[in-house]
Amino acid sequence: MKLYLRLLSCLRPHRGRLALAALCMVLLAVFSGFSLGMIIPFVRVLFAPETATPQAMPAVGHWTDVVQLKDLAFWWLLKDGRILGVYKLCWIIVGIFLVKNLFAYLQRLLTVSIEQRVAADLRERLYGHLQSLGLGYFQRHKAGQIVSRLTNDVTTVQAAVTEGSLSVVRQGAQVLVYATLVVWAAWKLALVALLILPVTIGVVALIGRKLRKRGRRLQEAVADVHAALTETVSGIRVVKTFAAEGYEQARFARHNRSYLRSIFRFEALAGLTPPLTEFLGAVAGVAIIWVARDQVAGSSAISPERFFVFLGAAFSMIQPLNGLSNVNSKVQQGIAAAERIFGLLDTKPEVLDKPGAAPVDGFRDALVFEQVSFGYHARHGHDGDLVLHGIDLSVRRGEMLALVGPSGAGKSTIADLIPRFYDPTRGRILLDGRDLRDLDSKSLRRMMGIVGQETILFHDTVFNNIAYGKQTATQAEVEAAARAANAHDFILEMPLGYRTVIGERGLKMSGGQRQRLSIARAILKNPAILILDEATSALDTQSEILVQEAIDHLMANRTSIIIAHRLSTVQKADRIIVLEAGRITESGKHQELLEREGTYWKLYNLQFRT
Repeated sequence: MKLYLRLLSCLRPHRGRLALAALCMVLLAVFSGFSLGMIIPFVRVLFAPETATPQAMPAVGHWTDVVQLKDLAFWWLLKDGRILGVYKLCWIIVGIFLVKNLFAYLQRLLTVSIEQRVAADLRERLYGHLQSLGLGYFQRHKAGQIVSRLTNDVTTVQAAVTEGSLSVVRQGAQVLVYATLVVWAAWKLALVALLILPVTIGVVALIGRKLRKRGRRLQEAVADVHAALTETVSGIRVVKTFAAEGYEQARFARHNRSYLRSIFRFEALAGLTPPLTEFLGAVAGVAIIWVARDQVAGSSAISPERFFVFLGAAFSMIQPLNGLSNVNSKVQQGIAAAERIFGLLDTKPEVLDKPGAAPVDGFRDALVFEQVSFGYHARHGHDGDLVLHGIDLSVRRGEMLALVGPSGAGKSTIADLIPRFYDPTRGRILLDGRDLRDLDSKSLRRMMGIVGQETILFHDTVFNNIAYGKQTATQAEVEAAARAANAHDFILEMPLGYRTVIGERGLKMSGGQRQRLSIARAILKNPAILILDEATSALDTQSEILVQEAIDHLMANRTSIIIAHRLSTVQKADRIIVLEAGRITESGKHQELLEREGTYWKLYNLQFRT
């Protein structure tokens, strides 16, 4: 119930539209009752004698005198004769149906407006919350599953919110109006209809409990399909390279069939409620007709027109009752999706700024690691999960520091701690004597530039990709950054130059061109601290030369931290740090480390031996 109430709280910003939609639904139900109630005057007037013309208007004592008002209405209808009375009734019926359908149209427009606004609000909340989460969350969850939260789950929740509120109002109002007509027309017969109520409630409740479990499995199956599709599309080059199309198709088919089974099992159960409800309603209707068979005969107290109204209202109730039973399946499926959505919204960011965190206005002295240990899952206190152990390291302003070592030594982890993508498990990192956890993370990252092995570009123009970190940049500034990155010439050769759209992830360009655009983006940002993580490892020799020249421009007069497997790129470093199994084992300049004949010497000989 708490989860469902939280789900309905999504309607709070739209309570004005919600109230207006509810009013239209109530009026729709009222005019639906009027349209059915017109059976009585229509039958009376239609079968009245042609000469039935009242001689005087009946006396009306008070506006609450319903009987006299009824007589007044019939006097008005018949005062000019039966034919004109039927004519008047026809226009009244047309008017009632016109107003009824006007309210039906208005409530539909308002319902769609509320549905889409709730969905838009949820998507924006989810997307904004995703931006606040750390890298660890995205490493633990598949991209397709995350995308499924913002697409399929939001759509399911959107339907549940409107079905669980507006549909209940619409169907409930109709049931109430028709029930009122039933009781008014023949209250004794109405008691027979009540026999189906406990059975119907029991059926809906039993099915509802099972629907939630199946709805949860259905949402998970949809997320698996999204994940498989996203992984295949993003890794299509690898799929083609290894001719693994058949394998991927079989893998997708497994997820797709699992989804098919889940949705069939859900719909098979959800589809039971409407026919059962309708069948029980039909049984009640037949029972009513059987009980009333003698009462409609000549001596009956129920007039034929009242009995027709009774039957019409009783059978008209079946449709909104079916609608109410359908609401249950939608709500149960929505609650299952809401568990996943609110689970994401309730996920706390692993890196949070303290209240009143100090902004970073520059880098003046040194970046210092003091006994820093870190593990991606070490928060549970298991030292075996640590990937860094007691790192003591100082990077002076203007220094070029290189981190080398075998794969898995912890080089990239150190680089990720500097912009505070993660916080140390133990120890602290100081920037000019201030703990990074006391600083504003956004201003900290604004003074840093990161160029990695995997170049991330967006499906946008060359200009916008370079200006991503400085969106107020001018054309001249962007071109200057591109020239410094050895990118200006190949950009001009593109169809629209700087206005050329480069495709998703920049796949229309070569690896060297993508990397130079990434470097141009960093140059334009003009960062105080530069982090280069294997920036040239995936390039051919010619591209590496051009990219290395661009990197040299980028590193000039700047604090630089370089991570590299190719030791040729770090020989000019002011200091080289050698990491093994998360620990610093050597430190010094290139020649000093070679003379020690330690780990660095071994790595160097492996790369340059003849």
